Amino acid sequence: MPNLLPCPFCGREPYCTESVNGTNMLYIGCSRCGVSIKAKKIFYPGRTEWSRDIKVVWNRRAESAEAENRRLREAVATIQTRATEVLENCNKGHAEFVDVRWLLPLTEAALQPRPTEPQK
Repeated sequence: MPNLLPCPFCGREPYCTESVNGTNMLYIGCSRCGVSIKAKKIFYPGRTEWSRDIKVVWNRRAESAEAENRRLREAVATIQTRATEVLENCNKGHAEFVDVRWLLPLTEAALQPRPTEPQK
């Protein structure tokens, strides 16, 4: 089975535990966010397997979040570029009717990498 990727919402290392109360369930989740997924153990004659490859499902979900974050960062960069162009045109005397100076600090802050480890 593959190694688990960090939580797609907060970056914390996930837990992976098999139930001990006889329900034959496997859980993967995040103790910070509370998000979790589960799979049931299925017994066949001569073999046992999980109802789904839960680790692959967890990792696919994390990859989707990373792709969405990349898309959002690209969108913010596009907004920042356009805002800079508008300000440069205003400074050259080509007035535009929208004041977008407030966008620059917001987009710069949004582009900063966020910590993946909890703050101590």
